[in-house]
Amino acid sequence: MVLGMVLYYIIHAGLQAAFQSKDVLRISLLLSILCLGLPIISFYLNQGVIGFIFAYGLAYIVASLIGFYHINKNTIDSSLISSSQKITTWFKYGFPLSIWLTFQASIPFLERLFIQNLLGPQQVGQYTALTELITRAFSLMIFPITLSIQPVMMKHWNQDKKDLVIQIWKQCISLLSVFMFASLCIYLLAHNMIINLISSMLNTTFHQPGILVGLMALSGFLWQANLILHKPLELSKETGKMVVTILIALAVMSLAYVITVPIYGLVAAAGAACLGAMTYGLITYLYGNIIFRKSHALIQ
Repeated sequence: MVLGMVLYYIIHAGLQAAFQSKDVLRISLLLSILCLGLPIISFYLNQGVIGFIFAYGLAYIVASLIGFYHINKNTIDSSLISSSQKITTWFKYGFPLSIWLTFQASIPFLERLFIQNLLGPQQVGQYTALTELITRAFSLMIFPITLSIQPVMMKHWNQDKKDLVIQIWKQCISLLSVFMFASLCIYLLAHNMIINLISSMLNTTFHQPGILVGLMALSGFLWQANLILHKPLELSKETGKMVVTILIALAVMSLAYVITVPIYGLVAAAGAACLGAMTYGLITYLYGNIIFRKSHALIQ
């Protein structure tokens, strides 16, 4: 599974470097479908950890092979890499970004650590199962779009078409807002059916499931949307500020966990995760607007 994940992200980076946004979309969408479908199939064939790990690893390997086929089919333009780009410049850009990815990956660990210490191991299992199900559903719908749009914005930014990048960024935010509103309407109309389906799939019941599922869904959506909201910082190579912002979000989330989870349980845990995502999104959105306004003024 680990080898499959490493291979996938190497292939994914190669496709992004070649600005092959359609191929990035294809393998991202394929990975989301396989990561949701293969473990479900595995559950009926082999109800154990081994089967799940095999299915999850197979999903990454299959997506990697498809990506490798596309990266071989298209020749990467060597002119994309300018001889004037110094390694130190890209290290200053890439090193904070790797730290940011590490902090982002630590969010589920922090959630489960707090819940285990404050509520006990049984609550951790219920929360983890529900979170994974909802996260995979949102990854299937949103993550391929956010991944495919990133190389497009990067390409236009490097070609000094900054007004076009600003327009794409605003259109993406509008599209995400419409998607969130539509999802909210669907959930309000069919929340009983959705909750019953989730309960039957996980074979468990939750306290205040309507609020719990709603907050988890909002948190998952916001973290996906944050990949677009922080794009101005990434394009302007201010990745250090991304690290500072996610640290602020983690601090807010941790404080909310300590204060509210012992009183309100899993609902508070979902609310704390949602608050952390909102904090990161709000700060990066406001600062991103400042960056783009300055860029637009320089063009004028």
